[in-house]
Amino acid sequence: MTNYRLSALRTKGWVRLGLTVAMAAIPLAVVEHSLGVFSDGMPGIWQAVEFAGGAAALSLVLTLLAGWIMRGFAVRTHDEDHEHEERHAPPARGPQAPSAANLHGRPAAHH
Repeated sequence: MTNYRLSALRTKGWVRLGLTVAMAAIPLAVVEHSLGVFSDGMPGIWQAVEFAGGAAALSLVLTLLAGWIMRGFAVRTHDEDHEHEERHAPPARGPQAPSAANLHGRPAAHH
């Protein structure tokens, strides 16, 4: 079974959303033209084409910007959290030499 995970940080999802909204503008323009929202004749058809083109361009621009902005804020927040952890973390110890008991699995011999 395939699992899908939604993430606001993936730009591919924002592009798909923008394309979906852009494609939805075409039937919306046709319905509005048939309802008489635009003028009659050729000027009405051009108004419907301009409406669909403008809606498509606006949806693509807004969704591309939304993905870019979300990634920018997420990276900035991640960097601030990482810096905060580094400032408050205890100093890391270097590698310690193994004791004589640990080298061969038996206690160290005392001479």
